Amino acid sequence: MIKTVLHKYSAAQPLRVLLVEDEPGDAHLVHCAQRSSYVHCTMESVSTVAEFKKILDKQNFDVILLDLSLPDSAGLNTLTSALETAHNAPIIVLTGQAEMDFALSALEAGASDFLVKGDFGHDGLPRAICYALLRKELEAGLLETSKKLTLAAHVVEAANESILITNAAGVIESVNPAFCRITGYSAKDVIGHTPKILRSGLQSHEFYQKLWLTLSNTGTWQGEIWNQRKDGTLYPQWISICSIKNHSGNVQHYVSIASDLTAIRQAEQDVTRLSRFDLLTGLLNRDSFHAELSLALAATQQDGYIAAVIILNLKRFRDINEARGMQTGDSLLRAVSNRTKENLHKSDVLARLGADEFAIILPNLGTCQIEAGRRALAVAERLLAILTQPFIIDNEAHTIEVSFGINLFPQHPEQSAADVLGNAQTALNRIKRGTDHPIAFFEHSMGETARSRYTLERDLRRGINDNQLRLYLQPQFNANSVIVGFEALVRWEHPEKGLVSPGEFIPLAEQSDLIVLLDTWMLKHACRLLSELTQQNRAVPIALNISPRHFARADLISGIKQCLLETGVDPALLILEVTEGLFLRDVDTAAAKMRELIDLGLRFSLDDFGTGYSALAYLKRLSFYELKIDQSFVRDLPHDQDDVALVETILAVARSLKLHVVAEGVETAEQAAFFDARGAIVQQGYFHGRPEPAQNWLARLP
Repeated sequence: MIKTVLHKYSAAQPLRVLLVEDEPGDAHLVHCAQRSSYVHCTMESVSTVAEFKKILDKQNFDVILLDLSLPDSAGLNTLTSALETAHNAPIIVLTGQAEMDFALSALEAGASDFLVKGDFGHDGLPRAICYALLRKELEAGLLETSKKLTLAAHVVEAANESILITNAAGVIESVNPAFCRITGYSAKDVIGHTPKILRSGLQSHEFYQKLWLTLSNTGTWQGEIWNQRKDGTLYPQWISICSIKNHSGNVQHYVSIASDLTAIRQAEQDVTRLSRFDLLTGLLNRDSFHAELSLALAATQQDGYIAAVIILNLKRFRDINEARGMQTGDSLLRAVSNRTKENLHKSDVLARLGADEFAIILPNLGTCQIEAGRRALAVAERLLAILTQPFIIDNEAHTIEVSFGINLFPQHPEQSAADVLGNAQTALNRIKRGTDHPIAFFEHSMGETARSRYTLERDLRRGINDNQLRLYLQPQFNANSVIVGFEALVRWEHPEKGLVSPGEFIPLAEQSDLIVLLDTWMLKHACRLLSELTQQNRAVPIALNISPRHFARADLISGIKQCLLETGVDPALLILEVTEGLFLRDVDTAAAKMRELIDLGLRFSLDDFGTGYSALAYLKRLSFYELKIDQSFVRDLPHDQDDVALVETILAVARSLKLHVVAEGVETAEQAAFFDARGAIVQQGYFHGRPEPAQNWLARLP
């Protein structure tokens, strides 16, 4: 250690020593010890504090040997004066044997070491000098380290980044103010816990396994993590973690420095919003809509369904803008945007194309061109109704006119999104050129067809509520030409068109909830009629159709129970006709509903038997009362031998399962004779009687 200190001193550059001693004998002993030592040094002597200060004004010394009892100063005051003047040179106190306690006090006051006069030994002086120099170097090093640590502490405290320090076990030992500000946790909240307290749950267990594996192998890891603040909000961070090891290579601490990315992510979202969305309304802009339309077009070409694009134009919007100012115009555009959005499905796409134009994608309108047109028209009609209602802006009502251009797509495989949008614009331009109706299709004939279906659907919905439906009956006869039952049918008496064909409005109703309304109307009126007949002792069973859509509803059974309760009808008089399509989606649920209704006393008839998929399996599994032979098998009887064979097979199945049989579509005497010859088969068809208003047939009942 001594050699380490002394290697820098030599004869050419000796150690400079200042001796402060007023006793010549003691001074001589010190000089002798110096000359006999192995230290290359020069020594100068002074005998007073005044001389000490004077010589230090002219030159510096590496070590000072100081006697505390001088003519002009004594005791610790001498040391204090020397320390103030020594220019950081280490001071070794020279003391007598009886002054050991005093020497120790001097060490506490700042002296580097002490020597007992007359007891230096052969290397006491050089050793004391070396230790004093070594202590000076160590103190200087400690001071520098302390400064660095203080600076580091200030940097950590002032840093904007979150800094977290754990021990080797991952337990938090320290956090900085930025950590507390960002996370909402105080230092007290987290010290003693692990960083798991911050986990958001968005990263998987495998993610953290890879993190620790990388940290163990390389000593560092960095990446993006979503963490959770104390208040539960999630936020993104860019985190750098490093391990701190001791001299033995063992991890002592982990340090995590994290930057809050919330502002950066928000900025990215702002950039995205500016590039993709209309700033005024928050809707997609033209470019984004074009991209969405390209995706929708590709999806329709791949999946085979039909979609539609609608361009919505606000007529004379410029007049409002100029008359009331841009602020009012902007408020009106936002109100139109909000009202439109509220009346679309979540899957629909709404965008603002320009100043007074909006565009809509209706992504899936089914596979039927006519039905897709009707549904697109229904959306446009609904929007027309709600957008022409007044908008209240700044306590003033504003009414606007709107027009719609509609285009169904895809129309051909090479069609592009620009073509689709252009066709809708063409339809809109047709309105601008003077078309009476505010809604136009690109294909004029499609618009007329869709408008006709839409009008019919609207009128039918109104007709159900306005008592325009009529109950018709078609009789069912046995082999003795006796009426043994009726099938209830519905007719629609339109106030302008007269009697509308069932083939026109029933298929339309089956595509919406209207069929449920029709079923419910039929059920109520059939039960009321049975109630009247029961009171007159003339009741015969009445069969009526229940659609698959109605049968699937949760309120089917409760609705039937309520109807039976209100009318007091014997459930055995009510026969529900269902088709095989009822069982295709969920046979177990359908069977359960059938059993519950059968337990009430109702009976089921399998309609259109033989035209479906697996009727035999259904007949075996489900408790049907009867089956109805479809008229397509009856039409060519008895001349078509294939039909004869099919009907014979159906009758054999019915006899085996003990089912009643009704033959539909019996229109000739030959057909009637064919069934009469084959046992107790009930017949229904024009040969026996056409559907007529209920009262007409009731008048013929005995």
